[in-house]
Amino acid sequence: MGLFRRKKPDPQPTPQPTPQPTPPPTATHGAASPSASAGGPTGAQSAGNQPSGNHSSAPAAAAGKPATAATATVGPTQVTMFDAFGRPQSLPREQWRKEVLPKLVESYAHAPDRLAAMVLQYLRDGFASDLLPAALRLAALDPDHERGLSILAAVQREVGELEACARTLEELQQKVPQSVSPLVGLAMVREKEGNRSAATALLWQALQKDGNHPDALHGWLQFEHQRRGQDGYGAALEEVCALPKTWRPQLWRARQALLQQNIAPALAEYRAVAAAAGTESDVLFMMVNDLGRAGQMEAIAELVLPRYRLEQHHPGIGVALLSYYVQTKQPVLGMELLHQLRVRFQRALDAQLGPFDAEFTRMTVPAAEPIQGTPKVTLYRMDRPLWFPVLAKPEFLLPPPQSDKQVLFAGLAVLGDGLKTAQITREDELGRLSRSVPLFLTEQLWLLAGIPSAVALPVVEGGGWVVSGVPWAEDKLAELLTDRERQCTRIVTGSVRPDGSQRRVDLWVYDTATKQRIGHATATGDDGKLGPVFLQLLAELSPLVGGPRELAPQVGDAVFWDRYATAQAQLAALVIAAQGAMPKNRVYGHRAILEWILALALDERRSVQARMLLSAALAADATIGSKVHRELAAPFAELFRVEPANSPFARTALPVLRVLGLEPLWQQRRDEILAGGGEVLRAWVTRLEGPLSPPASGPGASGSGSSGLGHPGLGHPGLGR
Repeated sequence: MGLFRRKKPDPQPTPQPTPQPTPPPTATHGAASPSASAGGPTGAQSAGNQPSGNHSSAPAAAAGKPATAATATVGPTQVTMFDAFGRPQSLPREQWRKEVLPKLVESYAHAPDRLAAMVLQYLRDGFASDLLPAALRLAALDPDHERGLSILAAVQREVGELEACARTLEELQQKVPQSVSPLVGLAMVREKEGNRSAATALLWQALQKDGNHPDALHGWLQFEHQRRGQDGYGAALEEVCALPKTWRPQLWRARQALLQQNIAPALAEYRAVAAAAGTESDVLFMMVNDLGRAGQMEAIAELVLPRYRLEQHHPGIGVALLSYYVQTKQPVLGMELLHQLRVRFQRALDAQLGPFDAEFTRMTVPAAEPIQGTPKVTLYRMDRPLWFPVLAKPEFLLPPPQSDKQVLFAGLAVLGDGLKTAQITREDELGRLSRSVPLFLTEQLWLLAGIPSAVALPVVEGGGWVVSGVPWAEDKLAELLTDRERQCTRIVTGSVRPDGSQRRVDLWVYDTATKQRIGHATATGDDGKLGPVFLQLLAELSPLVGGPRELAPQVGDAVFWDRYATAQAQLAALVIAAQGAMPKNRVYGHRAILEWILALALDERRSVQARMLLSAALAADATIGSKVHRELAAPFAELFRVEPANSPFARTALPVLRVLGLEPLWQQRRDEILAGGGEVLRAWVTRLEGPLSPPASGPGASGSGSSGLGHPGLGHPGLGR
């Protein structure tokens, strides 16, 4: 056990085009990595308390829990912890110290591993004075005497009880005579007393017993670097490297060689260390960062990649390897590692991994290609809300029709944006708006007013979305309906007209029976603040299609519904790809879509519609063969756990829990959910609980149809906005 690392920072990441922060506090309960200072240890990196040894499973266990045990200080007055959904929550430092910390200590009172990790974490965060009772309890009950007594000594030292700390270290020496930790701990006491020479001598004595002890090595090198200066630091390295059976000091010597551009000797040194101790987390961490900083990508592939095990090693190594995959332009392998990190360390590494997701997505999206000839455009019609087809068609959730009329919305045209030719491009805000308006209105009319509503969105065969340059011709759309539908359908077409940041949306209602327009609704708002536009259009349009006046959702403000409609436009690609109407390889940014919808569901807990959208997103992602949905297993499970049994979200959770590997959670609540659901729900569940069958695909799988339309007469659509 070592005691020399509390204030020593984790290795600094290799400078790369994408951000690569150091591992979060939740992931640093195990063996710390050597400092990545350029020339050697410095005074700013002194002191520490973290147990050494190969505890590489500890960070994995700690980071994998989206619990309040993961904290980090934010400035001098705030503490951030993570709730059951993995979201950071900040509390005033004093409030957290008085209200949260005692409960955590008590909850881990009989779990030495968790108690030890917790004490170490909060000791790093400056709560030493509050941790002394917990450290005393740990020392009494921990079967690992070295760990328990080392941690107690560290806490005692931090609160200034130096005599008690020395007695604890003496007890440790008696109980574990072979341990180097008492010498290292006593060196820290002497340093705190101002006796640097005695501290240095004790560390050198520790190195005689174990030249690879990380804390003894780091402390001794730090003191010698300060005493001898940069010119004498090389000699100090040679002295410690000459100790028998050492390999850890050679890591520092290899770094020095890299800094001096002596690449061949450095690589030889790294190879020798890797052969001797290549499974140690801090060895791999130091190598991947040093080699990455030096641009030695082939050496990373040779020395680090074959030895790295995600389930065994510090997550910071995985984060550093993502940077390697960026530099070597290997987005597929990078995305796979990113996915594995997110599954294992659910929510704990989000801040570190987000930039890599964006970079790998950018690498995988193909460049825009001009379309040759006349593209074949298909209108994909969805007669139910987005979540309906991918959640096994839960017809029992839709209200009985309140009107003998039905409504068909078409994708909106985008006017005046200068689009003259069809081309495949990445999605933009105007394209999303052309879909979000009809999708939002369709769902709200169905759920709030019981008006059967459908939406027809255009896609190009073998490609992506189509956005028309002029509003769709209503008589042409009417030709796609059956004779019966033409007697009872109102078609809603419209346009988006951008003017700087302003967006004007116009909608026209066309009665197919009388073949004339019967109404108009319009609203104007600013990009990024379009929630009032969606709500105004719903209120104005509802009476024109047979619904009540001033129709509005019962929960959620304008900001929420703006975000919700954007989520619908994003999710639509996943859903129709899952139904076979869009190539799966034309859908990008799965992770961003799912994260957006998860945040929506968590931020407005009153809206069951948002949680239904999340269920649909995860189910659709699974259907198209992506793995991203598995990364959201923990927050989805928690949402299901706290959901009322009679909620539509709880009643339709089975298909999602299945694809997440969480079906036992359904079995725990099955009887409770079915008790108040009636025979229709019971029959639906019974059908789903049968043997898994291949998911339905193709336009008809959702109760929706698609109609092929030629390009002429439909304006000048642009593809893939």
